[in-house]
Amino acid sequence: MIKKVTSALALILAFQLAEAQLLNKLMPSGSFSDSLTIVLESYQQNYLGIQGTALQPDEDRQIFASTVGLPGASSCVIFRFNSKQDTTAGWQATLYEGDDFKEASKAYK
Repeated sequence: MIKKVTSALALILAFQLAEAQLLNKLMPSGSFSDSLTIVLESYQQNYLGIQGTALQPDEDRQIFASTVGLPGASSCVIFRFNSKQDTTAGWQATLYEGDDFKEASKAYK
């Protein structure tokens, strides 16, 4: 009887550990999630809290560096559009630049 209970507990523990390892592989890293949470929370203030230095503007928008970046991103910027009707801003992270799917998929393994 004790062997059956011990075996059952060992089996349950193995399933719990296997599930935790699977979730760790599927979920983004803590630093990625933390950074993304900061960006999402700053949306309500139109990204003013994470706006950094001004970069070269486009014809239709001002561009600012973001003080919060995602791990692995080559750049993170905030766009402010030159419109009196639309005062919203946009936040963009560039995670990969290129046309090769195989190279892009290597970056996320």
